[in-house]
Order: sequence, then C-alpha cells, then structure tokens
Amino acid sequence: MAIRFDDVARTVSLSVRDLAGDDDHRFSGPAPLTLKRRAHVGRVEHEVHQGAREAEVSSYRRERSLRYETRVGDWTVIVNGRIDGIYTDADGSTVIEEVKTVVAGEADLAAIDEDTVPSYSVQLRLYRYLLEETAAGLEFGAEAPEIALHLCWIALPSRAQRTVEVSYDAARCASLIQDRVAELVIRHERDRKRTTRRQALHVPFPHREPRPHQGEVVERIAGALGAGKSILVSAPPGIGKTAAALTGALRHATSIGGRVFVLSAKTTQQAIYARTLELMREEGSRVSGVILRAREKACLNHTVDCRPEACEFAQDYVRKRDASGALERLRALPVIDAERVRAEAEVHRFCPVEAALDLVDDVEVIVADYNYAFDPAAALRRVFVDGDPSDVVLLIDEAHNLYERARRTYSPALHGAELIELAAALERKHDATSRAARAVLGQLLDYLVGVEGGQVAPRPQPQAAAAA
Repeated sequence: MAIRFDDVARTVSLSVRDLAGDDDHRFSGPAPLTLKRRAHVGRVEHEVHQGAREAEVSSYRRERSLRYETRVGDWTVIVNGRIDGIYTDADGSTVIEEVKTVVAGEADLAAIDEDTVPSYSVQLRLYRYLLEETAAGLEFGAEAPEIALHLCWIALPSRAQRTVEVSYDAARCASLIQDRVAELVIRHERDRKRTTRRQALHVPFPHREPRPHQGEVVERIAGALGAGKSILVSAPPGIGKTAAALTGALRHATSIGGRVFVLSAKTTQQAIYARTLELMREEGSRVSGVILRAREKACLNHTVDCRPEACEFAQDYVRKRDASGALERLRALPVIDAERVRAEAEVHRFCPVEAALDLVDDVEVIVADYNYAFDPAAALRRVFVDGDPSDVVLLIDEAHNLYERARRTYSPALHGAELIELAAALERKHDATSRAARAVLGQLLDYLVGVEGGQVAPRPQPQAAAAA
C-alpha cells in the first residue's frame, strides 16, 4: 500500500513493508525478468508453497492480517500488515513465516542468511512485534510460547528452498518504528515544501517573441493537461514545437507542484530541450533540469557490471557521494548535463548514473530516452514503480518514433548463434536444471534449422588486425 498522510487529521497510514524500508537496489544490475512478470512468478510460488504447508501442517494459516496503532510525535500512526503464514510447530512453539523468491543457483541459495536482504528480516521482526502488541495476550495466553521467525527462500527456476531463522529484539523493533516514521514525516514535510516552491515558479516563454501558432500550442497543451487529458500535437517543422510544448507542459506541471519528464529517441533533441531550459532561466525563471544518459554510455567502469565487488564506482557509493558535496554543486546548475555529473564522478570515484538519478526529485524537468519510461527493464523505478507518478507530465518528443521502439522492446527474439553458445556452456554442467535446459535448447535449434532450411551459423568472431 502507498504511504498516506492526512495533514488535517495528523495521521499516517502505511504497511509493514513501508516500515521495513526498501533495500537499496542500486547496482543490482538488470533484472532477468520484468518487474511485472517477476511479481507474478512470486505470487504463484507463494500460493504453491502456502498450499503445500496447509496440507502438511493442520494449524497453518495463510495471509494473517494485522493492524497496529501508535503515536509518533503529534502523528497517529496506523500500520497494516499481512503475514504469509503462521502455525504451531510440533514442539508447541509458534512460527511466523515469510516467503520470498529469488533467481539464484544452489551456491547462491546456500549462502543466504538473515542479512542478505535486511528489509526482509526486518519485516519478519515487525510482524512478531505487531502480533505480540495487538493479539498475543488473546491468542497465546499469559504463557505465550517463544515465536520463531522463519524466512523461507524459494530459488527460481529450480524451486529449491532454504529456511533461515531470523533473530528478534522487541526494543529494537519499537525504536525502529519511531525512527522510521519520524524519517518519513521529515520526507513528507520536505516534499510539501518542494511542491509549494514549484507552484510558485514562473514559467516564461523561452523567446522574446513567439512565432505564429506557438502561443496556441502552449494554450492547447496546458488546457488539455489541466482537464486531465492527453494531447497529440502535429505541426510542420520550423514553428518551434519544442519551446511551445515544454512551456505548456511545464506551466501545468508546476501548477500541481509536479515535474515534466521529456522522453526522446535522439540525443540531439535532448540537447535542444536543455537549451530551451537555459533560455527560460535567462528570462528570469528558476526551473531546473537534469539530463539522464543511458547506463551503457555513462558508465565509468571498463565493463557495465554494477555489482559493488566488480565496480569501484559502485563501492561505498553513498559515502563517497555525500562526502564529495557533488550533489549540492550540481543542484545549483540550471541544467545538470551528463558531462558535469561525469566530471564530479571521475574526481570523487562514484557512479555517475546513480548520481544523476539521485537528482530527479530536485528538478522540474527530466530529459531522457524513451526507455526510461517505456522499457520494463530500464524504466526509472524510483518514479514509475516505487514512486507516485501522478505529478509527472510525460512529454513524448517525436512520438511517431515510439511505435518502432516499443515493437522492438516488447517483441522477444531468439538468436541462433547465442543459443549455440548457451548450449555449449551447458554441456559442461550436469545438474538436472542444465539437462532440462539443454533439451529445450535442442528443440529450439531444431526449429530454427527447419525455419532457415539449413544450419544455424555460429556467431561471427571479431577479426584481429596485424601490423607489419
């Protein structure tokens, strides 16, 4: 559930997951499954596991709901949660179970402990704390048994399982609730101030004299957005669509305290939007923007491997970023371009990609490639997945190009040369999963041979150049 603040009633409603916090997903690399598909697979595995547990343990109860109320400062805090499973063990002790799925092999699964994903363990501890605070006296009696916390990991695709027992400290849970809510309140107050500041921004037209029809485009865009509608603008080259579209979109976005997310397929167009923002600043506006470059283009590492153990720029990122003071210097710029972020990152040895992403909440205009909103594997998670995008205006530049991009993004492709390489790699493995994968690959390669009417060619290797 989304965190909900009621400033009049002074209440905040949130879930146990919100309290536990979302572990820092920086540098985790691309996900092998889209977030939507990954969530679906997780739900299916949850249901299969819960059904099996119900068959094994008569006392097993799935999806146990909890509601807890407390005070933090002058705020009433309402916490809701739902336990995956709770049951009485053979020795009479109570067990709270949380089920999580992970894409991992046998070695990775065996290495998991309670600190592998800290927020998962915090969730379990909070479930016990809330259970004891709200229902323990009624459900377990005066002599309530010790409650064990089991974090059940299910590895995909093998469906192997590992159960990790999680430690518990009631005092730390009580302190965590107070500290976490206080942090969220501070963030909420900061967001309110930012909204108020944006609503007061002046958004001038970026040129002294508008060209014919530019004023009409500005009004039509602002009017449509104000009515909660989308708008498609089609006009011949040369009338100044970029300046008009950005002005109209920004005037509406700032009126609601929001932001404009400019999406373009071309770097040249992104530069034009950056220049337009600079012209607005020259006309007295205080709007600001950031240009997001693709990870592959911005990466300072010798290869795009975002694990901290493989990239010095990912290692200890937050400490290096904060100690450098780079974000404060970058926030002072009218338009934060990729070169300025890269320069700071090279000097202070932190990741320029993550630094640029850390600035998106502080600006009124974000300029990026289509992929940042429409590609499931690259979409900006902090805006379109974890955040609330209701205050975001999407300005899609040259929207006719989006069709082809979307077709490539959402159309899966299998390349014979890559399948051959994968089959060769699997020949060295002899576990059940590898054998099953080899069988599927064999069928796919047979099909491709039939389609092409001949042999699937291996991937061509790069040629070496020799100098005499």
